[in-house]
Amino acid sequence: MANLSGKNPKSKEIGWSLEAGEDMLRLVTPRSLVTIVDRFGTERKGRAVMRGNYGWVLNMGGRYGTPDIASPRNIVRVAGTRFKLVGHSIVKREAA
Repeated sequence: MANLSGKNPKSKEIGWSLEAGEDMLRLVTPRSLVTIVDRFGTERKGRAVMRGNYGWVLNMGGRYGTPDIASPRNIVRVAGTRFKLVGHSIVKREAA
């Protein structure tokens, strides 16, 4: 059954807010490696291709370059930046 509530079913478990997700989308540039969470709660990575109406269009790889959308509701992190979503805010990642 489709999720008609407009909320990610795992968002309570993961715990991010839409405002923080919108801030993360501002960090995305073309060719950025973006991590999103799908409707099953699995994290998936893809390359940002272009900005669309609902967020960034991602190339998830595969034989034909499967597309997906990074929106404020499903974005988790952007590679190449020192920030990630934790709780309801964006925090700086610690150096490895």
